[in-house]
Amino acid sequence: MPVQHPVPIWFGGHSDVVLERIGRLGDGWIISPKYVGLECVASKIERIHAAALEVGRDPASISIETWVRLEERPIEAWLEKAKKWQTTGVEEIALNTQRARCASVEYYIATLERYKKVFDTI
Repeated sequence: MPVQHPVPIWFGGHSDVVLERIGRLGDGWIISPKYVGLECVASKIERIHAAALEVGRDPASISIETWVRLEERPIEAWLEKAKKWQTTGVEEIALNTQRARCASVEYYIATLERYKKVFDTI
């Protein structure tokens, strides 16, 4: 039988109960930028880290992720938003394509390539 690795456990949400659960059990926190603004991310990460320390976990082992939406906007706007998220402790920034209204598959792929080029610079 092949070696099996544990499945990472990532949590969404932003209540104190969820943040403490992430610290105790989670491999990562997925921040919804719709509900958690830049101004309060640092304090929420501190809460996660404190909960991790209480149970003897290394806070650095817990990843933090958010996303930006794929929309028609200047590339510079994506980059500016990503840099702001990075200052809060966010380590990963995903591209949310859920509401993208790309005219064709080719346009969609070209937009993804633009995104990757921009985000590879930070």
